[in-house]
Amino acid sequence: MPKYLLLIIALLIGGNITSSAQLIYSHATKPAHTPLDINAEYFILGTINDYMGRYVRPLRDNADVDMYFPYEKPLATAICSMIKKNYPQTDFYLNTSTNKQGQTHYSISSPTIAARINGYYQFKQGVSFPSGRSTGIITAGIFKNDTEKLAFLAGAYVRFGQPNDTAYCINIANSMSKVQVCYKLLKDFNCTATYKMLKGNIPVSHLIYFHPNKKVSAYLDKYMYLRKQIERSNDLMISKIIQEHRKRRS
Repeated sequence: MPKYLLLIIALLIGGNITSSAQLIYSHATKPAHTPLDINAEYFILGTINDYMGRYVRPLRDNADVDMYFPYEKPLATAICSMIKKNYPQTDFYLNTSTNKQGQTHYSISSPTIAARINGYYQFKQGVSFPSGRSTGIITAGIFKNDTEKLAFLAGAYVRFGQPNDTAYCINIANSMSKVQVCYKLLKDFNCTATYKMLKGNIPVSHLIYFHPNKKVSAYLDKYMYLRKQIERSNDLMISKIIQEHRKRRS
């Protein structure tokens, strides 16, 4: 069984939430230093989950920015730093919830930031979702310049990049629009890119294999440290899951 599939299964059946916490960042908090001067909003937009599209839950008053798996803690904390630096007058929350297996999930909430992110989407109410949940796809024509396009691609690669021996790869399960947007941006930059959809997978895999040109490669390389942090966190979590599984079987 591929290790990423094992991880998904473990996260899905990890158990009920046993504890939760909320770290409040107010505008009185001194903005944290971000390692790179980036277009934070488009970078964050690039990282937003696209599993069956962007969804909005009415019970949360549209305050959800995004949710993160346990191994994505480096990404969640990096985005918090970006928000503190680029939106110093905005309050937001880093929420944590831990299940009985000790796995901690993260989420960021802020009505202000969520409204800005949601402004890049077109929403409709999905009949397959409960409680009036709306799903969104990325609106066409949201990019005004190359800097915004590069920041979006960097965010997408940091979160959805996948190790590959011969090319860069972005893999987003059940993507409704983000993969197509990334593919178009890569073509706009004259990068060699191939899109594949693996319908036989559950969930369906949407992949882009690409060879970036010098401009795109140089931009992505600036954020490779964060991509590698997520990969290391992922590997450590998988190793822990495998060890616990072996203990239960012994």
